[in-house]
Parts: sequence; structure tokens; C-alpha cells
Amino acid sequence: MITRDQTINEITRSYPYTIEIFNRFRVDACCGGAHSIAETIGANGLEDLTSLLHSLNRETRRLGEKSLAEVIEEIETSHHVYLKQELPALQEILDRLADEAEGGPAAAPALELRRALSGLATEINEHLFKEERILFPTILRFEAALGGKGRIDQSIFGCGTKGPIDHMHYEHEQAKGGLERIDEALRALEATGTVAEATAMLRPRLERLHDDLLEHIRAEDAAMDTTEIVKRMNVLLEAERAGVRILKPLAAQLEETEDQALLEQVLHDEGRFCDGLAKRIQALGGTPSKAVGDFVQKVEATEGLVAKLELLNRGQAWVVRKTEELLSSLEDEPTCSFLKGMRQAHLANVTACEALGDRLVEGPREE
Repeated sequence: MITRDQTINEITRSYPYTIEIFNRFRVDACCGGAHSIAETIGANGLEDLTSLLHSLNRETRRLGEKSLAEVIEEIETSHHVYLKQELPALQEILDRLADEAEGGPAAAPALELRRALSGLATEINEHLFKEERILFPTILRFEAALGGKGRIDQSIFGCGTKGPIDHMHYEHEQAKGGLERIDEALRALEATGTVAEATAMLRPRLERLHDDLLEHIRAEDAAMDTTEIVKRMNVLLEAERAGVRILKPLAAQLEETEDQALLEQVLHDEGRFCDGLAKRIQALGGTPSKAVGDFVQKVEATEGLVAKLELLNRGQAWVVRKTEELLSSLEDEPTCSFLKGMRQAHLANVTACEALGDRLVEGPREE
């Protein structure tokens, strides 16, 4: 739930589509983004604050129900369609303006504005092509594979998703630089005072291009980041599910009631983490994997109860490392809180299972 004390930057990073709501309420979501909602609206805006919070939370609930496929469809049918229509239209306008301004004081800034827009249009068209032909189909294959059609592995993606996602993030930053160059060139053109009618018509269209592209970038960044995070969380989910499969027969082989109780507690933890991971993945807009990690086969192929237990413990230590790596790249507070608890439980279980292994090596206890 979004609260009055959260900063606007925090909210727009977690929920990119809220930028449109902030714009509707005339809240500065750019330069004022470091301040909380309450600070930005001010002490006298209580009614606006209540309405804004209601709209933000209603929108995040609605968008939280969307699958990645639905988010991608919305990006393509709104932002991509708009850009494909508006960029060529703006280029035609700037071509005519540059011709009309030739030889006058507006000639140089008009040419610079045309060059800036042309450069951005080239970058955007290439970017849209990569998204529609490479990245989005990859994300859709990812989500489809998690819908019970098989276990996720790198073969589904070739080189994986991280490389393409990192490159798209880089291109998004390049596009932001292109928008800054357009704004500088437009201001230089306006300063000549000779093409006031043309710049008065251009400014709202270029401002809409600026706002749409930034919203487009935020939406795609969120979708791409969610894809990578969900993939890593599903790896953990499959590992926890493997732990459940392994622990049941191991606990049955133990003779001491106390030892059985220990493994049954670890089994209980693995089960609740399976449930918790699935819920957090869904909360992030992803689809929980239904597969079981291949670690099961490794343990089953190992001879001896102590050796199986040692391998199980190495698996739990691996989960701790992967959880720590994931925590270092997460900002979603409920997911972070859940993963921190999962990490602590695994550390405690590793210690307890190491002690159990030592007891089994030493042999039965003397009465």
C-alpha cells in the first residue's frame, strides 16, 4: 500500500504507471521526486492528498493483477503505436520549419532541433524493433514456460535474459539524453523570437513526447526488472520444492525421535517458503514455477544417510547465497522482508543439520 510518507521516486520506481496519476494531480514527479507525497502537496492540500493516495492505491491494485503479457500488450498498443505515428509527423514539421528558417536567426537552432529529433527517432525505431522482435517474445516465452509447461533453464533464452535487459536499460538512458538535447534545442529556437507561432505549436507536442517516452521507459524498466527478479525467485522456489521432496524420506530413515523432529521442522520451513515464494512472485506480477529442482536427483543418487544429509546442507547453503544476491538487487520491501526471514531460517537449519550429521557419524547415543 502506498502511504503519504513514501517519496515519489520510490513510488514511481516500484509502480511506473503512477507517473500518469501524479501528472493528473499536477504533482512534480521529476524534480520533486526526492520528497514524500505529503511534503510535495503541502500542509494545505489535505483533500488533494487523500484523493491522490486513493487513486494511486486503486491503480496499483489494478496493475498488480496484470500479467507480464498484459503489461507488454499495453506498452505496445499505447506507447509504441503513439511513437510510430508521432515521430514521423514531428520530423515532417521540423523539416518544413528548417526550410522556412533558412538564412534567418532561427536557422541554426531549427537545424539543431531537427537533428536532435532525427537522432532520437532513429534510436527509438531501432529500440522498438528489438523489443517487439526479441525482448518481448523472450519475456512472453518466459511467462508461458512458468505456466506449467516445463522447467525454466537457460536453453529457453539462449544467453539468458540479463544481457538483453541490461542493453535495453542502456538504450533507455540514451533516449533520456536525446530528450534533453531536444529540450535544449527547442529553448534555443524559442529564444530567437522569430518563429513564435511554430514553437507555440511544437512545444505541447514535444512535451507530450517527453512525458510519454519517460512513462514508456518506466513501464518497460519495471517489466524487465520484474522478469529477471521473478526468474531468480523461481529458481529458489524450485530449490525449496526439491528440499521438500528430499526431506520426507530422509526424516523417515532416522531412528531418534529428536532427530526426526529436527528434519520435520526443516521440512516445515521448506514448505512454508515454497508457499511464501509463490505468493511474492505473484505479488510482483509473475507466475510461480511448478517445477522441482534437479537437486532431488543428485541427492537420490548419493549413497548413505550422512552423505545425503551433507549434500542437502550444501543445497541449503546455496539457497542462502542466492537469497543474499537477490536481496542486494531488490527494492520491494515486503519481498525483502520475506527473503530476510527465509535466509535466517536457512542459516539456522544449516547449523542444526550439521550438528545432526556429526551425531550420526558418532553413532547411537549411549543410554
